Amino acid sequence: MKTALVTGASGGIGRATVEALLSRGHRVLAVSRQARALTALGDGVVPVEAELSTEDGRARIAAAVSGPLDVLVHVAGVNPREPLASMREDTLRTCFEVNFFAPILLTQALAPKLAAGGAVIFVTSTLSQRAAPGTLPYAASKAAVEGAMRVLSLELGERGVRALAIAPGLIDTAMMREGRNEQDVAALAALSPLGRVGDAAEVASLVVAAAENRFLSGAVLTIDGAMTAGFPR
Repeated sequence: MKTALVTGASGGIGRATVEALLSRGHRVLAVSRQARALTALGDGVVPVEAELSTEDGRARIAAAVSGPLDVLVHVAGVNPREPLASMREDTLRTCFEVNFFAPILLTQALAPKLAAGGAVIFVTSTLSQRAAPGTLPYAASKAAVEGAMRVLSLELGERGVRALAIAPGLIDTAMMREGRNEQDVAALAALSPLGRVGDAAEVASLVVAAAENRFLSGAVLTIDGAMTAGFPR
């Protein structure tokens, strides 16, 4: 049985990824600050309650991995919306602490346990490719992750471990809906040639496919309904 570890596992894309990996027969270490919310997922899930942005939290996660790790999926993140004029320094620092430093340092801690043929998958964002006002901390931190991923694909590749990123566009999650009403969501959906936002399960299915493709590494896979391909009208 293969073993996977997913951060940000209690909701949205993280929870959907846990469910998708379980359906493929993986044993899943599901990391969250609210691990008790993961017990309902049933057998095959090992809840790990930890704060990713702290050294102690990352050490607790590493200690929970007792054997070879086949799939490491970084989903946890924060998305503050502050324009440059009112952006606070602590907002920028917190965003990088959670979105960039935490996954990179956790990868460093778990690297010795990654199995040959395994994969490290970072869930980033299309905002690293096509910006939007008020998203500087989030967009910049996700772009930094994609840059780091390319380096890791070279360094880890020497051991047969792959690294890649999946960049979702607008996905119907609590994070996307925060501060928005149904009219706002409908307006965003209208920007897509497909006329809708994505579903967390659709992103999770791509995560699983990427984890199973043993020649896929060093790439950023975009899943956004062609929203970044061009202007629909």
